[in-house]
Amino acid sequence: MRLSYRKYSIRHGVQRVKTKTGLVVMATGLALSGGGLSLAYFGSVNAQSQPWHWPQHQTVSTVVVRQADLDNTSSSPTVVRSDGLNKWFMYNDTTDAVDNTLGNFVYGPTTPPNGQGSVEFTLGGSPNDRKNIATYQFKGTKLADITDLSFVAYSHSGVAGPNESPYLNFNVDFNGSDTWQKRLVYVPSANGAVPQDRWNTFDAIDGGNALWTWSGYASNGNKWPDGNISEYRTWNDIMDAFPSADILSSDSWLGVRVGEPGPASYTGAIDAVTFGTASHRTTYDFEPAKITVPGDNLQASQCDLTRQSKEVVDVSYRLVNDYDSAVHGNAWANDTINRDLNIWQVSTGNYCAIVKDNGNFVTFAGDSANGTDTVDDGVLGQIDGGYRTTNFTGAFIGSVNYHTHGYLGTFDLGCTGTAPGYDATCTGARPSYLSYFSSTSGDSLDWWGWEYDTCQNGSWINSVDANIGDITGDAPAGKDKNCHGGNNKHMHDHDHFVGAGYFWRGNYFHDGPRI
Repeated sequence: MRLSYRKYSIRHGVQRVKTKTGLVVMATGLALSGGGLSLAYFGSVNAQSQPWHWPQHQTVSTVVVRQADLDNTSSSPTVVRSDGLNKWFMYNDTTDAVDNTLGNFVYGPTTPPNGQGSVEFTLGGSPNDRKNIATYQFKGTKLADITDLSFVAYSHSGVAGPNESPYLNFNVDFNGSDTWQKRLVYVPSANGAVPQDRWNTFDAIDGGNALWTWSGYASNGNKWPDGNISEYRTWNDIMDAFPSADILSSDSWLGVRVGEPGPASYTGAIDAVTFGTASHRTTYDFEPAKITVPGDNLQASQCDLTRQSKEVVDVSYRLVNDYDSAVHGNAWANDTINRDLNIWQVSTGNYCAIVKDNGNFVTFAGDSANGTDTVDDGVLGQIDGGYRTTNFTGAFIGSVNYHTHGYLGTFDLGCTGTAPGYDATCTGARPSYLSYFSSTSGDSLDWWGWEYDTCQNGSWINSVDANIGDITGDAPAGKDKNCHGGNNKHMHDHDHFVGAGYFWRGNYFHDGPRI
């Protein structure tokens, strides 16, 4: 058959297209889709390779890596590789410097296969941008001892070619001399087509069948150190040709790179780098800083209180039939909320209000909360969150409408809709901080956020800080039917923040329980 492919260079990137005649064997890729996730897997599914690829007695672990966990010892690679911390870092392959500002730990994109987020790099205008997430921690590992080597990547289409992707590379020592001998490079597009705008899992061993190139191939007269003229060779072929090969001990750099160089403004995301030997396999899960809802955001100290400040309202009440608004504007759940409302007079004529919510919800069939999929009727879950206003001026009227202290009772919001899961109208009266003022000025929500948890259908954080996860799928049956959430948080990130149907004083503001 005839195969067309791009020629790869570690220094000059994909430069030209060649066509060769011959028989080529490569992984075809398996596409999985569902629950907002599109994942393509590159690797063999031959059961005969599994005993080799999944060793017996191998312990397995996952290490979460966030921005704060990166090695910030120095910008010098020499200092970082000798500091003994065995951390990850961002690496500029153009300037040969450690630079942890090259990329960002983000939620998403879409729904990553691991956790909620990834590390993302965007190439600048320079044609030489080469940005990596890298580490020195696999020093001296024999290539023949590596049983697992994979990573997960997402390519944003638009400026990229049809098979653009981040790729894996590491410093290699072919003969055990511990001298610089350039890098082995796993290029996803050399192993099959790379779908864009989705997460792809790349198995860089694939039972020994994964294709690799060497960064010194072109400068060595288009041949490998052993004289082999094939630009790409299988992992097994490399092991057979160089039985003493290892990850260079004196400079054990291994990384996943965006830019080869690549097109300006190309964005690639990386997650779940997995490295394993016969005894242990570790997946490094790149995640953004953890968001806690509500955290400290609903503390009175956030209102800038002074010794002269005083609490003027301290009430609690229950809200029922509160239809919860999803990002698509539909009512996706019916909430029952236990609410605490506190108002402080910060100074004469100036006030601050804080609402704390906890309760439960039951879903309607239709579009899910975050709009990534659908949800069944009858999924049960728990809610925790609330909001805090900015400091504002107002004409306080005390107990004209409601008592200022104590329990106010239950309020039925009377939400109805043309059908469950569609736009809802809520006519029932309910207290709010506005009930205690004849007029206000300068008030808005300084912070708001709610976390929704279920046992088996995911979790959703919807806050001013981020919009993460979703509640999707069929309602549990049997013994799990009455589970009210909180036992199996499964949060992912999506890019919706504010949309139609989220009401606050008649303006679009947020989704979640009504203010």
